[in-house]
Amino acid sequence: MAAKRSGFWTVGGGFVLGILLGILLQRSLHSEVVVPAPAACPPTAAVMPHRDARPLSAADSETLASQHMAAAASLSGARGQGREGWLQLLAAFDANPTDPDVVSNLCENYHRARFPELAEDALQRTLAALDSVDGDSGGAVATAGALAGWQAARQEVSSLMRQALAAVAALPKYRQRGREMAAAANTCAATGCAAGGQPVLPCPRITLPFSTAVARWDLLRDGGGTDFADVNSALYAASLRAYAQVQAAEAAAGRGRLSPTDLNHALFRWQMGVLEATGDYWEGFSELPQFTALLRTMQRAAETMLRAHGFDERTARRKASHDTIFWVSVHTLAQDAAGGPQVGSVHEAHNTDDSRIGGVYYVSVPKSSGRLELFDPRGKPPESAAMGGSAKVPPRPPFHRTVTVAPREGMLVLFPGWLVHQVLPSTKPHPEDSGRYRVSISMNLKGEWQDTSNLVIDNVTIADAACLPAVPVPVPA
Repeated sequence: MAAKRSGFWTVGGGFVLGILLGILLQRSLHSEVVVPAPAACPPTAAVMPHRDARPLSAADSETLASQHMAAAASLSGARGQGREGWLQLLAAFDANPTDPDVVSNLCENYHRARFPELAEDALQRTLAALDSVDGDSGGAVATAGALAGWQAARQEVSSLMRQALAAVAALPKYRQRGREMAAAANTCAATGCAAGGQPVLPCPRITLPFSTAVARWDLLRDGGGTDFADVNSALYAASLRAYAQVQAAEAAAGRGRLSPTDLNHALFRWQMGVLEATGDYWEGFSELPQFTALLRTMQRAAETMLRAHGFDERTARRKASHDTIFWVSVHTLAQDAAGGPQVGSVHEAHNTDDSRIGGVYYVSVPKSSGRLELFDPRGKPPESAAMGGSAKVPPRPPFHRTVTVAPREGMLVLFPGWLVHQVLPSTKPHPEDSGRYRVSISMNLKGEWQDTSNLVIDNVTIADAACLPAVPVPVPA
């Protein structure tokens, strides 16, 4: 499929879909609106694999699995918390399916519950993950100890698999029937025979209720007539002047050892202070025609976002024109106070309780830049962001998976203001970064959460689904 210049995601339901405007049937609180599609938008959606929605390093996987295992161990079935503990164990396996303690605990519980076929499913995933690790790290790079560890892990998993298959073979007939039908279908797929009794169904009509739309635009490729390379250059220079000014003021006040995160927070407070005192943004921004061009583009994008939520053109334009707050963020890497390893500045998990739409535009994105992470609202509800200390509390399984957006220069991202999100730490500096900062412009369009909380997407066709495509139906103009 050809690359698209802009697109909508939905976050929730355990998957992320690239939904395009041509297939949206929206229900707002007051009306039902069919949003017409631009001619260039194909009426299909593609399922994004979990590993692409939230890529994890080996260290991140181990850390998350340990956190979920610790949570599982602390929950007791005797106190009525067994279900919660089980979900934490599943989340640990989801994070690191090769951890031997996690795998053995999971399989043991499946056998006790008399679900050996679920143990088989889990072990199939473990074997695939081990093969992936071997393929990524094998060959001349792998040490003898690492290879021995992989081989021992495979042997252990193979033993568990034999145990699971033996238990599956002893299942009663009604639990064998589905496996037999699947085996026949697999044989036909391998040999090219007919469907083998498998019905060939048309593609279903899929509705995505309670959807969370995340919209992206690549403004460097198509800025609607604005040269966003010029916008980026001007805003980057102005942002660094503001950052240096705040840094000097903090040092003069005896706070010269602020962490990168605290310094970025100080930059935010300074900008809000200027806005409150003068009624406008810092003159280093407000006097730039490029800044005005970006604000105009963001307002137009917010209007498009509201149209996707079922509002008519006039209403969406009015709501998009309401009070909107903009500010610059500068994220860096710096030595910690003790002279230890470099630590990246972050923006902890949060949302905005007075905004219908939030968003960010990326001015400068070094290769080491941290991603934007979005939380499933079922696992980290909007109201949780206002609770003290909630930023570091992991989301509740089974809605623990998150989605990350890899920032790119010229990318504009909009999402509902109630969606909990955060900026992940930057990684180690890349040789090509050459001291560049990660600079972005954030926006909060003031309004009520309910304006972006009732999105229902209908008539979705999943690309590459195992079904016969339906006859296209024209979208009403």
